[in-house]
Amino acid sequence: MFYCNPKKIVWEEELNKTSLGTFYPYKSKSGENLWMARVFHAKNNEDAIRHLNKTLLSFSCDHPSLVSTGGYFFEKIRAGWNICCKVSKMEGNLRDLIDSHSMVQSKISEKDILNCLYSLVSALEYLHQKGIAHRNINPENVFYDKNGQIKLGEIGPRMEPEDDDATFTISRSEHRARLYLPPEFLEQAPKQNKASLFKADSWSLGFVIKEMCSAGISFAEGELNDVGKTLQRLEKVYSKDLILILKSLLEVDVAKRGRVQDVRKKIMELFSSNIQTLNLCFSKETRKLSEKLEKQLENKGRKDSNNVEQNIDYSKLNQDKIIAQQKKIQDQAFFDKRLRFIKKEIEDKWQDYFIFDEEKPFAIEPVFTTKVTDSELKNFMTEIMQLLGKKDLHCLDTFEFSLADCAQITDQGLEDLSKNFRDHLNNLQSISLNLTDCEEIGDKGLKALSYQIETSLKNLHSLDLNFTNCNKITNEGVKSLSLSIANNSQTLERLSLNFDGCKKITEDGIKAITSNVNHSFEELKELCLNFSSCTDLKDKTILELMRNIQCGSNSLSMPSQERSPVRKENLGGKKLENLNLYFGFSKITDAAFQELISCIYSDFKNLTKLELNLEVCFGLTDVGVGVLASHFESGFKKLESLSLNFAWCTRISDKSFKQLVRNIKIALPNIKSLQMSFYQCDAVTEEAKAAARKLLSHIPQLSVC
Repeated sequence: MFYCNPKKIVWEEELNKTSLGTFYPYKSKSGENLWMARVFHAKNNEDAIRHLNKTLLSFSCDHPSLVSTGGYFFEKIRAGWNICCKVSKMEGNLRDLIDSHSMVQSKISEKDILNCLYSLVSALEYLHQKGIAHRNINPENVFYDKNGQIKLGEIGPRMEPEDDDATFTISRSEHRARLYLPPEFLEQAPKQNKASLFKADSWSLGFVIKEMCSAGISFAEGELNDVGKTLQRLEKVYSKDLILILKSLLEVDVAKRGRVQDVRKKIMELFSSNIQTLNLCFSKETRKLSEKLEKQLENKGRKDSNNVEQNIDYSKLNQDKIIAQQKKIQDQAFFDKRLRFIKKEIEDKWQDYFIFDEEKPFAIEPVFTTKVTDSELKNFMTEIMQLLGKKDLHCLDTFEFSLADCAQITDQGLEDLSKNFRDHLNNLQSISLNLTDCEEIGDKGLKALSYQIETSLKNLHSLDLNFTNCNKITNEGVKSLSLSIANNSQTLERLSLNFDGCKKITEDGIKAITSNVNHSFEELKELCLNFSSCTDLKDKTILELMRNIQCGSNSLSMPSQERSPVRKENLGGKKLENLNLYFGFSKITDAAFQELISCIYSDFKNLTKLELNLEVCFGLTDVGVGVLASHFESGFKKLESLSLNFAWCTRISDKSFKQLVRNIKIALPNIKSLQMSFYQCDAVTEEAKAAARKLLSHIPQLSVC
C-alpha cells in the first residue's frame, strides 16, 4: 500500500485552499519539488469514509491526463478526520487561465482549446471504460503542470461495469460543480443509471470547453445566457468543426448527446492531417498570462470559486433561466476574484486611511480617522472606480462605507461620495453609510446624498443611514431626505434611519419623515427609525408617525416644498416583518404609547421581530406596559424575536412587569429570542426578574435585567 509520510509535508507553507482540500509542499528524497500534499478535513465518519474511498479509487487509475497519486495516510483528530493524499505537483488550473484571458480580453487559441479537449476526452474515456463517472468536471479541477501538460483532477465514485442497468441515487450536493450539471439533473435529479451519468460527464465537459472559448470575447446582452446564441457567436471566432463538437456535447436531449469515445474519434478524424497539434499541453503564451495574475493575487486567502453556492428552484426554472442563473453565478465568481485583487492593490496604497472588511462583499472602514479628509476620501473613491471596470461595477450590488469619527469630513466630502452613485454605482441594491460623529456634515451634504438616492438608485432594496450626533443637520436636510425616499420607494424592502442625538431636528423635521415614510411601505419588510435624544419628540409627533405608518394618511399639513412626494395608494405596512423603533429620552406618555401599540397590533400582522427602545421615558407607567401585555395576549402570534428596553422608566412596577411576563409565556409560542431591560426601574424587584427568567427558561436566547 502506498504511504504518504506526514513528516515530509511542509505544514507551515500553505500553497492553496480549495473545495478539494488544502495543499502543502511535499519533500521528496531527491530534493526535487515533484509532489504536493492535499489534506481534506472530514467532520464525521461518513465524510471520512466517502473521501477515503475516492482516494483509494485514484490508485487504480493510471493515465497521462489524470493527476497522479503517490500515497496517502489518515488520522483521527478531535474535530473529525484528516485524510492526506500525495499528488503530483501542479502549477495552476483552467480557472486561472480563463480568468486571466478574460481580464485582458484576449481569447484562448484554438490550439490550446483542442489540446485541452483531447486530454480531457482521453481521460474520461479511460475512466468510463473502468466504470467510473467523474461527476466533478469544472475549470477548478482541470490542472496543468510545469510543462503545461493538462491533467484532470479528483474523480468520483466507481460503478462496476457489469451493472449497466443499475440505478444510482444522485444528490445535487454530491456534485460539487453544480454550475456544470446537465439540464436533466437540474430539473429533477432522479435516480440515474451508469449510461446517463457518463452522458452527464459529456455535458460538463462541453460546458467547460464553452467557457474556454468564451474567455476574452465580447458578447451582446443576453447572448451568454443562451447556449445556442453563444455557439452562433463563437462560430465567428473558432472553426466550425470545433463548434460542431461543442454542439454534440451540449445537446439537451440525453439520447442524442455525444459520448466521449465518439468525440475522441471525431477529433482524430477532423485533425488527422495535423495530429501533432494535439500535444496535450497548454502553450507557454497561455500559461504566462495566468502566472502573472497569480503573482498579483499572491494566492493568500483566495477562495475557490467552486465554493460559490447557488439557490435554484429546480422544479420551476426552465432551461433558459437555468443557463441565465449559471452565467450570473459565473460572472459573480469572476468578479469576486477580481475584487480581491483590487482590494489588495488599494489597501497597499491606502493602508493608513482605509481598510476593507474581508467578511463582507464591499465594506470600507477608516483606519486612522484623524487622517481622513474630504480630499483623501475623493481620491480614494476615484482610484477604486478607475480600477473597477464597467462589467465589475455591474456586478457590485452592495456598498457599505463607515466614516464614523472622521471629524474632518464635511458636506463637500459627502457630496463627492454621493456623485459616485450617479457616475459609477447606479446598479446598487444595498447602501449603508455610517456618519456617526461627523459633526461637520450638515444639510448641504445631506441634500446632495438625497438627490442621488432619488435620481440615480432605481434598484435600491436596502437603505441604512446613520447620522448619530451630526448636530449640523436640521429640519431642512431631513425634509429633503424624506421626500427622496418617498419618491424612490418602489423596490425598497429595508429602511433604517438613525438621527440619535441630532438636537437641531425638531417637530417639523420629524413630521416630514412621518408624512413621507409611509410611501415606502409597498414592499417594505424591515423598518428601523431612531429618534432617541431628539428633545422635541412628544406625544403628538409620535402619534402622527404611527398613524401615517398605519394608514398612509396624507392629511398632515406639509411644510412648503419645491417638490412633493408621488402620492399613491399605500398598503399600510402589510408586508412588514421587522420593526425597530427607538424613542429613548423622549416625552412620550402612556396615551401615545397605547396608540403606538394599537397601531402595531392592528396593522402589522406579519411581524416576526419587534424592538422597542423607550429608555429614560419618565412619562411611561404601569398603564402603558399593561396595554402592551394585553395586546400580547390577543395578537403577535408570529413573533420570533422581541426586544423591550424600559431602562430608567422609574414609574413601572412589578405589577405590569409580571403581567407582561405571564402573557409572553402563554401567548407567544414561537418566540426564540427575548430581551427585556428594566434597569434602574426600582419598583421592578430583582425577585420578580429572577422569577421571570425561570418562567421563560424555555426561550433559547433570553435576557432579563
